[in-house]
Amino acid sequence: MRSIDFKKVSIPLSSVKEGISTFIFRIESPNLQAGVGGRFLSGIDIRVEITTVGDNLFVDLVVKSEGLFECDRCCETFQKVIEGHLHIVYTFDRLKAQGGKDDEIKLIPFGMNEIDITQDVIDVLYLAIPVKKLCRDTCKGLCPQCGVNLNEKDCTCQKEDIDPRWETLKLI
Repeated sequence: MRSIDFKKVSIPLSSVKEGISTFIFRIESPNLQAGVGGRFLSGIDIRVEITTVGDNLFVDLVVKSEGLFECDRCCETFQKVIEGHLHIVYTFDRLKAQGGKDDEIKLIPFGMNEIDITQDVIDVLYLAIPVKKLCRDTCKGLCPQCGVNLNEKDCTCQKEDIDPRWETLKLI
């Protein structure tokens, strides 16, 4: 994948109030590749909802964009809207941050005046790309013998579904 080239996405802590705070971002024309054989067509829509409880900020992150992908079965290109979600806790309490598994709880260092969620946005976006990219659930793919796209027409290849390990049984 190509390097990621878009503006920093951060939330000023002075904008986060006790209770629920919502932030909406849009990154226009990101320079992002959508996995192997794909790219993002439109901007990235980001919605961040922060619930403040004491020293903890419970962040719900939703990232949405449209990508151009190549079908894993028929190799045709198709467009698909992808959406990813992440729930993460930011805290000012160093002990809570050390007790969390992996990146489940992140520490907001003393003197920090913003939360940088750029890497979280990138991670959520890439994790939302399906592992198996299909133009549609009913995609028939390509004929393994002649290569014709079975979604467009039927091929005339003889289909013999015999496991080669059983071929010797034909001789009996």
